[in-house]
Amino acid sequence: MVDDNPLDHLIVKRICKSEGLFEKMQHIENAQDLLDAFKTNGNNNTHIPDIILLDLQMPQISGWDFLERLKLIYQQIGKKIDVHILSSSICVLDQERSMNYLFVKNYLVKPMTRGKLRQLYADYCN
Repeated sequence: MVDDNPLDHLIVKRICKSEGLFEKMQHIENAQDLLDAFKTNGNNNTHIPDIILLDLQMPQISGWDFLERLKLIYQQIGKKIDVHILSSSICVLDQERSMNYLFVKNYLVKPMTRGKLRQLYADYCN
């Protein structure tokens, strides 16, 4: 999960713990940290996430910036990564724009709920 808001991290952590979902989830507040991890780990797929929950509105590197940078290196990662946008924006244009990235699979509006996380987990397991 990449989100600059600690409260959103807490919500997702508590839901995952109580529901037994995504036991190896990592929480990152700065998108640059994840981009750096991609560069550091190269093709070591054990250190590359399968799924990313991504906030769009963040300081320094926004979710949009992250998506653009991921698009440039996605082929070199050597692993399929599904990005799920988790945003407070209900703007249809944001939703449509996010779907222009082939690796973006879903657009979820905050707050995260048990139902949304259960569905995400079920989709991941299938």
